[in-house]
Amino acid sequence: MKKLLAILFTIILYSSPIFAQESDLFSWDIGISTGIPFHYGESNSNISNFDANTLNRVLAGTTSNIYIKIADTAFVNLGIDSLFDFKWNASDYANSIDYTFFGGVKIYPGLGGLNFSITYCFGNRSDFLKIDGEKDIFQHSWGNGARFSLEYDFNYLKEANIKPIVGGYYRFIPRGNYVYDHILCAYVALKF
Repeated sequence: MKKLLAILFTIILYSSPIFAQESDLFSWDIGISTGIPFHYGESNSNISNFDANTLNRVLAGTTSNIYIKIADTAFVNLGIDSLFDFKWNASDYANSIDYTFFGGVKIYPGLGGLNFSITYCFGNRSDFLKIDGEKDIFQHSWGNGARFSLEYDFNYLKEANIKPIVGGYYRFIPRGNYVYDHILCAYVALKF
């Protein structure tokens, strides 16, 4: 993991002069998201039981990508996204913070700004629980898996400094010991 972070830092450091100029070799985006996680497995039973008893929930997240152009319709895609899941009922709560680093390819198949990406991802989910008056529980788990996205870039192939994007992704991450996370998200972003 340290090697991957060092490589990402090096790419960003050496490409920063290119970002300052007008270039179609590099671009980046940042956005907000919402979604729904589906947790399966033994260690997720507390979270699942809590879900059945609560109506108070906030799901919010962020997403950010760096794109490196390898062809007119293909890009290397590096990024990070997160999803914050806050659930509460009176003094009980079951909060999760899920963040993922990913890398792969983004392809524009020739249908205007419609594009898709396929990426390898690795990340962590941290859970903060207090259920039925028990003491606070903290648990976290790392995992790696795949992320598939479909999005539309409204100003694709147009000369614009800011390009609005809407999209969605499905992320599948096995966490080990037969624990699996499936996450569906929708997002809006601005591409620079």
